[in-house]
Amino acid sequence: SDSSDAESEALPSAELSTGQAACTVEFWVLAAQFLAGSAAGLTLLNNLGPLVVALGGQPGGQVAFVSLFSVANAAGRLLFGHISEHYLHTRG
Repeated sequence: SDSSDAESEALPSAELSTGQAACTVEFWVLAAQFLAGSAAGLTLLNNLGPLVVALGGQPGGQVAFVSLFSVANAAGRLLFGHISEHYLHTRG
């Protein structure tokens, strides 16, 4: 019953201070995932204009694609933020 002993020793996340949370592996894994996701999104956004032209889009037309991507990015952040908050308050 080693797993039940480990579970009883672990503090629930609501009881951790910021300093204690920063000392956990879970915190750093989540931070690394956030950094990787942010870097990938910013890299795509930075290179979207030349990518559109390279794939056959009209020069000057990439502005619309970059704008559309940016608006969809913002809308997705709002939507998934709302969904996660809804899930947290209904099942959390």
